[in-house]
Formats: sequence, structure tokens, C-alpha cells
Amino acid sequence: MRITWFLLLVALIAIVLSIPMIDRQFVAGRPPSHSPGDDSPLLPVPQRQQP
Repeated sequence: MRITWFLLLVALIAIVLSIPMIDRQFVAGRPPSHSPGDDSPLLPVPQRQQP
């Protein structure tokens, strides 16, 4: 009976330790998403003066 609890504990620890690696694979597989502020410049573009 102790062997069963030991194996269950080892499996649980292995699952918990593998979660960050699984998360990295999903994040690396996604294309980079653009937030609305990504394309906007930090400074406003000066407007041309019309003669």
C-alpha cells in the first residue's frame, strides 16, 4: 500500500514540475499578439504646415 501512495506522489510531483515547460511551449507556439498601443509612436508625429 505504501508503494501505491509513493507512486501517486511521484506522479503528482512530475505533473506539477512539467506545467511550466508545457506553458512555455504554448507561449512559444503563439504568434506575437499586437496590443493597440504597439504601433503608436511614443511621440506625436509633427503635422506639416500648409503654406
